[in-house]
Amino acid sequence: SKLFMLEPFQPGKIPLVFVHGLLSDPYVWANMANEMFARPDLLERYQIWGFEYATGEPFLSSAADMRDELWRAEAVFGTDPAFSQTVLVGHSMGGLISKLQITHSGEQLWQAVSRCDIPSIATTDSTRRSLERAFYFGPSNNVAKVIYMGTPHRGSPWARRAIGRIGAKLVEETSSMEAQHQRLISSNPGNFSREFMRRIPTSVDLLRSDSQLLMAMDQLYVANHVQEHSIIGLHRRLLGSGPSDGVVPVSSAFRRGVQSQALIRARHVDIPDKQETVEDLVRILRQHIDASIIKSE
Repeated sequence: SKLFMLEPFQPGKIPLVFVHGLLSDPYVWANMANEMFARPDLLERYQIWGFEYATGEPFLSSAADMRDELWRAEAVFGTDPAFSQTVLVGHSMGGLISKLQITHSGEQLWQAVSRCDIPSIATTDSTRRSLERAFYFGPSNNVAKVIYMGTPHRGSPWARRAIGRIGAKLVEETSSMEAQHQRLISSNPGNFSREFMRRIPTSVDLLRSDSQLLMAMDQLYVANHVQEHSIIGLHRRLLGSGPSDGVVPVSSAFRRGVQSQALIRARHVDIPDKQETVEDLVRILRQHIDASIIKSE
């Protein structure tokens, strides 16, 4: 996993970080980046970054990697006031990765997979540290806004269909990771949920609407200083799930408490490229500039 910049760091410009979705990569944002470069008022105030992660890796580890990368960036650039106004834009599972940068984990995530606390489990110190890093965290002080695009906050029926089967085939645990997981499970019989006993959940696993971990993530408390926005695709009805973008039901992409919620005609994979998406993102980013100016004054 890595956080990267399209250009060297530019003091005074707000980082605009794009996070791709399941079975995707940063190139999904190429059109969006071009749209940003074509608007001088935005280009003057924002610098474009991206976060790349392997969607077959343990999901919470990828989110922890992004937190670490943002913390490292803070250590280098945190004295720049614009850095504290960072905006995250997440498509699909990238929205969930982004959400875990602005929330308090509390005990909810760990209690969704285990019946005992981490200090009580039988494991090595390195495994314990890895679990604490993945399951216990607080929000970034520098992320001021998150924009979700087609994000499955409550899963997708496609986890049990083609995308789930294809994605599952792409998830290959390394022998060391698999051995570590098996030792953890065998050393703590009866202490873990069925979901966690199978393997440490990946992005593919968290598409399942019955995932206890996904349900716990949906209830996490968002930091007070952060504003959220949603852009939701509408393409066709899914049997048993109602209106959707073809992959994520509207009911799953919907999120209470957001500052704005736009519904656009688009398939799931096309949401980042739609002109309506671009226009709504531009609107949000311009409002963010205005709010940042008022705050600095």
